[in-house]
Amino acid sequence: MEETLRTNLPVLAGDSGTTAVAIIMKGKELYLAHTGDSRAIIGRREPAEGKIVPVQLTRDHTPACPAEAANIKAKGGVCMPAVC
Repeated sequence: MEETLRTNLPVLAGDSGTTAVAIIMKGKELYLAHTGDSRAIIGRREPAEGKIVPVQLTRDHTPACPAEAANIKAKGGVCMPAVC
């Protein structure tokens, strides 16, 4: 793995993207921005039982999603298999 990364680092760094999630809560309003395959999830309390349940707030921007892969390619990007 390390040798593969070392050998391919210039290619991987030149064609790689980024991920980020930013959330700001102002009063009762929640502002969210994200890119890449970082995911935002919030815990919401169910009124009936009082249990906290996860609610996914974002959809991953990843080439595994056909629509996202098409978007990347349409803008001149490339989608390569992960190096593992």
